[in-house]
Amino acid sequence: MLKLIQVGISGMGNAWLDTIPKCPEVKLTGIVDINEKFLSAAGEKTGLGPAAQFKSLPEALKKTECDAVLNVTPPAFHKEICITSAKAGKHVLTEKPLSDKWDDALEMVSAARACRIKMMVSQNYRFSSAARMLRKVLTDKPAGELENVYMTFHKAADFGPDNFRTKMKYPLLLDMSIHHFDLARYFTGQNPMTVYARSFRPEGTVYHCDPGLIAVFELSNKTLFTYQGCWSDHGRQDAWSGTWRFQCCGGSVHFENDIITVAKHGQPEQKIDVVPLEHEGLGGTLNEFINAVKKNREPECSAQDNINSVAMQFFALESIKKDKRVMFSTTKKGVGKNE
Repeated sequence: MLKLIQVGISGMGNAWLDTIPKCPEVKLTGIVDINEKFLSAAGEKTGLGPAAQFKSLPEALKKTECDAVLNVTPPAFHKEICITSAKAGKHVLTEKPLSDKWDDALEMVSAARACRIKMMVSQNYRFSSAARMLRKVLTDKPAGELENVYMTFHKAADFGPDNFRTKMKYPLLLDMSIHHFDLARYFTGQNPMTVYARSFRPEGTVYHCDPGLIAVFELSNKTLFTYQGCWSDHGRQDAWSGTWRFQCCGGSVHFENDIITVAKHGQPEQKIDVVPLEHEGLGGTLNEFINAVKKNREPECSAQDNINSVAMQFFALESIKKDKRVMFSTTKKGVGKNE
């Protein structure tokens, strides 16, 4: 059984506290948060008494037995939590994004490698039955070889004036788009090579900085991935996973609201049946992490792999600032500083 300490227990942390009890292969041995009120509430929810409640990770690691750390803190704290855990020899499952700074993300990847621990990023959008089936369909090529990918994401996402997303720079790009960028890599099996991106700010938006993004990525097999999204659109709404069109040489594959169809000119569209998974969403993420630790293999969405998804954020940001096409490198430092 994997013994786990969870750091961060409010917001998304509560979703994880609901997920962990559903997995018999995990035992929560400690909870960490700087807020005493949150600690007390989580203690009642989990049955963990004061002896298993901590205000700092070093204290929890010193006083509680564990094999791994679940990091559900805001992105600005990911580096500190993940590297502290790695140096203590603990495996790490961290919420997305890997980090809010490119150089910190590179440092976290290096720490995981140097400390020989498993560090996985929770890209839970991958772990849905529809996403898994779409990957299989694209691999089977029912419409021929993949040529280009188009994805739209339009949401009237108003988080309120005091929410950090409302005030952050490039909120869609640096908070939400990581889900879509990671899905693009997962669906196509390709990594990014170049990007040209522009941001925009619709009139009347509540966001302090541009909540819109248009970007064109060139992927490793010369596939173009065109991304258009905005968090301040009040017309037709897309699903959180977006609306996708995979243009192939003999037709197209479509993905919207977890529905997959294959279209060929002059023929009725074919709807693909989706087979339910035993573990989905956060449960699927946790199950993958457990199996990776148990079998001593790199997990899907390991930090070493996920750096390619993170790169799509920061090199797009670099392109916005320089107003030019940018080439990717997963070793180059000083990229896309969000100043």
